[in-house]
Amino acid sequence: MLKSLHGTVVAPHTAPDGMPLTVRKGDRVRLGQRHERWTEYAWCTDASGSSGWVPFNVLDAREGSEATAVQDYSAQELHIQPGDRLRLMWKAGGWWWCENSDGDRGWIPTECVEPEEHPGAA
Repeated sequence: MLKSLHGTVVAPHTAPDGMPLTVRKGDRVRLGQRHERWTEYAWCTDASGSSGWVPFNVLDAREGSEATAVQDYSAQELHIQPGDRLRLMWKAGGWWWCENSDGDRGWIPTECVEPEEHPGAA
């Protein structure tokens, strides 16, 4: 059985303005550069021209400069402040997909949160 993982924010993160890239399983994207710091991510652009960072593990990138999404993905980032409590849901390439107490979800850098096991999840 999976354990619930929660964490407390230890450093702020401000989500960028603008509409995040969202892809659905089977969508094709154009691959751009690999991120210099988070090398498990590539800059991708969809058919409508929206762009964002996507982890390689969500892409089938065997087609050179294009890739196909193998699962749904959103590049939505989450605005957080120290002391915020989060539910940590998915870790990929130095980032956590998480949910805040208002139910908002998004990505934050792993160094911004200190994970802890939920007290009742043994």
